[in-house]
Amino acid sequence: KRRKKKGNFDFINLPFVFVVPDVSALTDFTHVIKQIIKSQKLIVVIPNAVINEMDQLKVKIVFPFLRFRIKSLRLLQRL
Repeated sequence: KRRKKKGNFDFINLPFVFVVPDVSALTDFTHVIKQIIKSQKLIVVIPNAVINEMDQLKVKIVFPFLRFRIKSLRLLQRL
């Protein structure tokens, strides 16, 4: 058999192919991850460490925004 060039790997003959995204892949390439999941050709695995880091990001980004919104709404109610 002839050997294929390096980089031309044939994923079709593998029984399973796993994609394990990190936090930056989940935040920066969400649309790509969604397409991979919808295609049902690859198995997406998200480790607990990534989930925990995403939870920490949520607390740092979303909660301050919500606190600002709540304060704004309270100020508007006083008017």
